[in-house]
Amino acid sequence: MLGETGIGVDGALILTESLFNGTEDLVKLDLSYCGVTFIYVLKLSTDSSMICGILELNLSGNPIMQEGSNVLSSMLSNSHCCLKVLVLQRCELGVAGVLRIRFTH
Repeated sequence: MLGETGIGVDGALILTESLFNGTEDLVKLDLSYCGVTFIYVLKLSTDSSMICGILELNLSGNPIMQEGSNVLSSMLSNSHCCLKVLVLQRCELGVAGVLRIRFTH
């Protein structure tokens, strides 16, 4: 749980990469209010070694924004994605962003 640490995109990527270096354990990752943007989600969606290890991901309070909804949709459609829970409260997705995610999956 790293909520409200303000580690940002670079810190979150370094942490996530180190968590999955040589491990096959599924984890719950709380990155709420850490300053993570859709760039972090983009990296997750393109790196199957990271996305396959995350069971629960909390991105609440991060500026994922509406442009991140396409990236989230892509991540969720990745066959390697093991996410069971994705928390997106206060991510500034807007109605259109949420609907884009909802209706594609």
